[in-house]
Amino acid sequence: MSGPVDDVPQYGTDTPYDPNAVASPHGELDMRVEFEKLRSRYGHFVVLRRLERDVPRVDTYDELYDTAHREALRHFAQGRVYTDHLLLARKRTVVPGFDQQHPAGLLQTPGLFFYLSYIAKPTKEDMIVEIALADSGEPVKPFQITHYYDIMDVDEDRDIAGKMSYFRLRVEEKTSGGHE
Repeated sequence: MSGPVDDVPQYGTDTPYDPNAVASPHGELDMRVEFEKLRSRYGHFVVLRRLERDVPRVDTYDELYDTAHREALRHFAQGRVYTDHLLLARKRTVVPGFDQQHPAGLLQTPGLFFYLSYIAKPTKEDMIVEIALADSGEPVKPFQITHYYDIMDVDEDRDIAGKMSYFRLRVEEKTSGGHE
């Protein structure tokens, strides 16, 4: 089976380094290509709910009726506008080692991480929405939301020359909020 990832041209060692090239001229492992292979094989679809930073906040309170404005649901009762982007991501749970000593009364909880393509450009103000998937791995339409995650940290993974490979997001499940 040949695909766009398998058809990556290999550059010789005499080629000058190009930071936008898909393969390294010096024979190093190209993390961007390897991540795309991993994501296409083991990833699943999620929605990156991106905050539109250029849109001013919207007043979600209707003073006339002394209630929340009817547009409040569209803005998730926060006065902010979000757009949804369907992406293929890799989810991973990391459990801290049990051999580590911790102060009494502290409980180590597993960390959830999502790995997104280098073109996603997420921020801490965005959120990840997990959606139901069919047996084929494609999203069920209309989308059925299963989990909301707040992005706590955004880490960029870069290769030795600084070329962006992927984003690693540490997330926490959202337990409250009017995002339904």
